[in-house]
Amino acid sequence: MHQLALSSYPFLLIQITVPYRKDDRYCLNKQLRELDQEEMDFKFMAHVGDIKYGKSPCYESSFKDITEIFSHPSNALNYDTRDCFFVPGDNEYNDCQDIDQAWQWWMQHFGNGNFTNENGFGTLSDPNITVDYQLEHGNYSSSAGNFAFFTDSVLFMGLNQVGGGLVGDESTRVANNYQWVEENIARHNNTDLRAIVVFAHATMTSQRRRYFGDPFMRLLREEYPNITAIYVHGDGHNFQTNQPDPNNPNLTDLEVDGGDEADPLLISVMHDIEEDMFSFNIDVRGGYYDLGCQAGNVDKTWSSNY
Repeated sequence: MHQLALSSYPFLLIQITVPYRKDDRYCLNKQLRELDQEEMDFKFMAHVGDIKYGKSPCYESSFKDITEIFSHPSNALNYDTRDCFFVPGDNEYNDCQDIDQAWQWWMQHFGNGNFTNENGFGTLSDPNITVDYQLEHGNYSSSAGNFAFFTDSVLFMGLNQVGGGLVGDESTRVANNYQWVEENIARHNNTDLRAIVVFAHATMTSQRRRYFGDPFMRLLREEYPNITAIYVHGDGHNFQTNQPDPNNPNLTDLEVDGGDEADPLLISVMHDIEEDMFSFNIDVRGGYYDLGCQAGNVDKTWSSNY
């Protein structure tokens, strides 16, 4: 029998599009209060964008309210806010009327590195792991907000790669995202890199296929065929997994549900010791809600009381 050992850093994936509406906020509060970082053994959590309804106005309160939910003492009782990572979605970024102002609010309340927010989101509580950030941002040509960290043979990367309109699909930023990924893989390839996890809001196909999807798949297929990788995104809002490159079985694409439909996923990087192979285990933790996320659904809602 093969011996399976949990490789470093199991992580929790907060489903996309939470919270869209008031009922969703009840649901998010309950989801967070049900988490126990030590008991569940997850090392960090990630949210892959869309923190507000796409057509609703973009106010600073739209950003601040969500940070208060994630950092509220009743919610963050059993997890460290420094272990909460966010990547932007189009709803709170390029779909906003004033894109520069929206980005400033996003970085102020969720941002990484030199933009460290008061809750320390995206900085990691583990002092032995260094998180690298891409900080520049101007004329939508950079990938500010990107992050990366490496631990125990696994490279985690988050991208400012959103869906939506022309700005979200802007070729220069998407190409910069690919360069960020390529450079980080190359940097860690000589330190026993065995698995890669990429977080983004948008898919790597459609408008992003030319500048990110195709070169990313080609890079893994031709230069790193033995590395196991997963690309996690939310734009689409329906849980599904597939292999986007028919010539590379080591690459998985994961699209997550809307958070009003299911609990956060628990994803673990697994290591088959005998075969020396890495893989990903995706725990749906109960699957879909029968009644959705509604204020009247007492089994899956919880008022924040603040």
